Amino acid sequence: MERTGGTTRTGEAIRYAVKEFQNKKHGARKDAKKVIVVFTDGYSQEDPSPAADAARADGIHLIAVAVNDHLKPNHEELVEITNNKELVLISPTGRQIRDKILRNQCPL
Repeated sequence: MERTGGTTRTGEAIRYAVKEFQNKKHGARKDAKKVIVVFTDGYSQEDPSPAADAARADGIHLIAVAVNDHLKPNHEELVEITNNKELVLISPTGRQIRDKILRNQCPL
């Protein structure tokens, strides 16, 4: 995935994803589990908490993946997004991302 530059607007991205979950053209189903995997540096230009809280209230699970080559990710903001430090991944591998999603959404 190539970065496009610009500012980080995590709350806006979460709100956009929530709207997409409601779009039947994109496969929206009432009883399907919904997960948003947020890739961010944790330095949003706006507070993402209201959008994340609204998503969770709609039954959507959030996982935050920290991506930042130059700065230490803002762990506090990442936890605010997920409301659970266990759902925050710092500098993960693809396998770690997959495993976190599967453990959270498909418990044995």
